[in-house]
Amino acid sequence: MPSGNTTPSNRLLGLGLDLQDFRLIAAPHTPMHADGSLNLAVVRHQARHLVSTNVRGAFIAGSTGEGQSLTIEERESLV
Repeated sequence: MPSGNTTPSNRLLGLGLDLQDFRLIAAPHTPMHADGSLNLAVVRHQARHLVSTNVRGAFIAGSTGEGQSLTIEERESLV
C-alpha cells in the first residue's frame, strides 16, 4: 500500500499511487556538438538537473541509439 499524501493532484493515472513512492530512472539523450563530438558541458548540466529533480539513475548512451556510434573513450567520458 503506497504511503504519503494521495490527494488528486498527487495521484498517478487515478490509481491512488503517490508519486513520492516511485524511483525514477531517466533515459537522457547524449548531447553532441555539430561536428559530432560529445558536448560534455551539457552532459554535466543534465546530470545536475537529474540529481536536483530526484531522478535515481540514468541509462547513459544506451536508450536512444547513439551509444553504438561512440568510441569506448567517449562512452567512458560520460560516466
